[in-house]
Amino acid sequence: MNFEEGQVNKSNGKVISSESEEHRSFQFEEYIPKFKIIGVGHAGNNLTEKLLDYGIPESRLVNVYLNGVSNISSRIKGSITICKHSMRGLSWCGNPDVPKECAIESEDNLKNGISDCNTILIMAGLGHSIGTGASPELARIFKEMNPGNKVISFVTLPFGAEGQAFMNYAIEGFENIKKYSDLITVIPNNRVLKLYRRYPLDRIFQACDNIDAIAVAALYDSIKQNSDILNFIDSMKSNKKVGISMLAFGDSDDSTEDALNKALKNPLNGIDLREAIGMIALLYYRDNIEEGEIKSTLNKIRKKLNPSAFLSFNSIRDERIENKIRMVLLPVALCDGQTFDRKRLEKEITWDI
Repeated sequence: MNFEEGQVNKSNGKVISSESEEHRSFQFEEYIPKFKIIGVGHAGNNLTEKLLDYGIPESRLVNVYLNGVSNISSRIKGSITICKHSMRGLSWCGNPDVPKECAIESEDNLKNGISDCNTILIMAGLGHSIGTGASPELARIFKEMNPGNKVISFVTLPFGAEGQAFMNYAIEGFENIKKYSDLITVIPNNRVLKLYRRYPLDRIFQACDNIDAIAVAALYDSIKQNSDILNFIDSMKSNKKVGISMLAFGDSDDSTEDALNKALKNPLNGIDLREAIGMIALLYYRDNIEEGEIKSTLNKIRKKLNPSAFLSFNSIRDERIENKIRMVLLPVALCDGQTFDRKRLEKEITWDI
């Protein structure tokens, strides 16, 4: 049996054939979250552009930028301008407090831009000012609009070479956005260097963008494919917990097992799978894969986790991936002040590679 995306779909526990397209669309409409991906600041704005190449619809993407500091792609129509008065035409000298005040001043603009959704994924680079200062305020505003709204935050941590000030800003920004997030995915840039340390600088920045896009696209695809993830997020929220995830991925032209083994060894991930409370896993493939191979991969992932851990697994055919097979893993731990406290964040930023 070969797996083809769209051959069968499940809704309410029933299998719906691809022939009943109208019925299927009606059934799924109730379960698809009203979802937007929002890039805040330069890093977030760059990432929305990249996500278009990963097949995410432009209608799902929004950019937030400071008035007069536009980094908006012509391909992204949705944008929210913050700050018309606070800066008075002056530079903010890299201080995140100024973009924070801009976001507070422009609260009505932000509300109008996100009023039609119940789930947002905020993308920001922490350490630099706009993402660090404005993204926590966006998360706060969205939560205050409706406590049931879900905030998924995707953040990057600065390179250790960027210095103490950037590290302090990043840690403060992380603590601020954590207050209003249900799930945070973290990509420490120093871990990217571990993968691409022999690359020239311009290719390292390109690699960072590609890795960020892989993680965000996986989150988007997972939520689109499996509404159980939102239930998993709700279960953490009901226990007043915040989930934190990191990325691991592996590419292969040989087998799903090879891709999985590469993902499990990927230095981007700093979460011990034995301590993970959940795992989001996606298998992307270009050519047909036998059902037995997919089941075998699923079982191997399950054996790596605690028996009580939540597991969301989806397989998606995607002809855009470079290799034949890509395995993406997003293990989730509890961000409880122990798993990711200040010392852990400092270690991730200053990590000796």
